Amino acid sequence: MAKEAADAAVALPDKIDSSKLVAETVDGVAGEIPVIAYTEKVLAEKEATLRKIIQDNYAKIQAVEKELEALHLEVKLTSGSKKAGMELLRQKIEQSTEKARVLRKKEEQAKKVWEAAAKLVEEEEQRKQQLCDDLRMMVQQNAMQQYERLEALTHKLDALNPEMRGPALEAIEGLRAQDRPPRHPARLYIEW
Repeated sequence: MAKEAADAAVALPDKIDSSKLVAETVDGVAGEIPVIAYTEKVLAEKEATLRKIIQDNYAKIQAVEKELEALHLEVKLTSGSKKAGMELLRQKIEQSTEKARVLRKKEEQAKKVWEAAAKLVEEEEQRKQQLCDDLRMMVQQNAMQQYERLEALTHKLDALNPEMRGPALEAIEGLRAQDRPPRHPARLYIEW
């Protein structure tokens, strides 16, 4: 017990009223008894204060632990579905990316095919136009040759029949002047 008293004396608060200690020890009884009672009283107050602080903190710790446990349970319950949902979204994003890449490649190929087809169409249109020009020129040359032959034959016929110089011949000559196609000196005619 003396050891406990010594330990308690060491743990005494700094503000102990020394006059009370002296007054209580004057009666001739050992002076340690009132000091021990006072020390025990101070210790009991401190212990009560500490118990209250510990109890308050323990209640707070328990509340935090309950909250943490509830959060952990919620995470555990939802993490599976959230994880599956996130995985599904990731897979859909990857599929969409792959589709976009394939479609972009197809678009580029289609663009190349379209450009090649447009070039072929342009070349074919030019070839067709050239053929049309050649045909028109051939038709004009052929018409010109036939007209020249007809004119030559008419002159021969006129030469053979000089007395047929009447109004019928003048009408034919008038028709000749109207129907004759104009000559284009700048145009080259192909001879067959």
